[in-house]
Amino acid sequence: MSTDTVALHPVEPHPTVLAADHAPVWHGWVRTGSLLSVREALAGIAARVARKIDGVGVHVFANDAGVLDWCVFHHSFRCVLFPECSTSPMPATEVSVTVTGAPVFDGVWRVAGTLSVDSLGVVTATTFGVEDYWASQYRELAGQCDHCHKNRKRTVTVLLRNDAGDVLPVGRSCLGDYTGGSVRAVVVAELLALGERIGEAFGVVATATPDSALLVDAVAVAHLIVDAYGFVPSGYAGQGEIDTRTRLLMSIASAEHHAPEFPPAALTDAQVARARSSIDTILADAGASDYLTNLRAVCAEQWCQVTGKGNKLGLLASLPTAVARIVGATQRRDARAELPSAWIGNLGDKVELAGRVDLVREIDGAFGVSWLVKVETPDGLVKTFTSAAGFADLEVGQTVTIKATVKSHETYQDRRETLLTRPKLVSAER
Repeated sequence: MSTDTVALHPVEPHPTVLAADHAPVWHGWVRTGSLLSVREALAGIAARVARKIDGVGVHVFANDAGVLDWCVFHHSFRCVLFPECSTSPMPATEVSVTVTGAPVFDGVWRVAGTLSVDSLGVVTATTFGVEDYWASQYRELAGQCDHCHKNRKRTVTVLLRNDAGDVLPVGRSCLGDYTGGSVRAVVVAELLALGERIGEAFGVVATATPDSALLVDAVAVAHLIVDAYGFVPSGYAGQGEIDTRTRLLMSIASAEHHAPEFPPAALTDAQVARARSSIDTILADAGASDYLTNLRAVCAEQWCQVTGKGNKLGLLASLPTAVARIVGATQRRDARAELPSAWIGNLGDKVELAGRVDLVREIDGAFGVSWLVKVETPDGLVKTFTSAAGFADLEVGQTVTIKATVKSHETYQDRRETLLTRPKLVSAER
């Protein structure tokens, strides 16, 4: 965004009394620390409006509002629609957006809101230039038109209001005729969309500070959290436990009153380098699952959205474990490639073998639960299907010694494997 565009619409102290030519568009509160994002978002909106509507200006004013009640469910301050919602105190900034040069129809009427009706008949009210939620009280006017006096299924009904508070519903297609054709369609379209655009811009900013973060910082912090607490999936946290995604959010998008446990600003060069290596590992992996495909798409960007609808924070929280699986699988493939493709012993031989656990998988069969265990030994790969004590607790990478009987010689994926039966776990070391 150019400096000139921002300079045209600076954030200024909120005036005690608005000038007569300022029409209110949006008024609300955002979390302290987000004004820069608000300013940039509004500057972009204002620039688009200024290009399409001659003489219409957008202005934003801001004041420190102290500590207000933050609705933790709707992510907004002073939630008046749902007073029963849970709230918590939060530092806030009051913001007011106004326009100058808004057209007046027939000398007295201004656009004050719209009523949109979807295919299911649900009415969505949007307020423009008056007090919050004003249009919501006129939902029953959806579909009506004071110009043609036809009540039909309209997608959008425009609400006009004068200084006396009188309200007239007008169909969008009739608006030009109602105003004597003095208003271009593009002017109406931009003004009707202005309140919605500003609401969306503030909605992104108001959910958290900041609303996005450097990808490498988020990955580095995720590694530190997993190192300290292990990976806890969302929805699986125990009593008093916090899942990894929430810890990551608390560190990279923390509120002003909350000190992050792993602040991005405190990351070391080594921690950032580790994160870059992990990102490269994900991008280089050829896995075709939806999970890995989505993770690669996130890692291909420099920035990542961390709050609001559509954020990928859950994927980033799981990235360290995904990297560990990929690296582990690569190491196992490399180690297996160095093993001889050979069968061990003769059928019926009793053997004692030492090696590294390559696979532990639960098998739910007709005779109950058992485990498929594969072990890499210096003489070749062995496997067994067993429910014997101790095998279910083994982990990949452990060094084990087992006694068993050779049952058969098999080939799997062009590699010779020795199937063992009646195994006994002699020892297991981590």
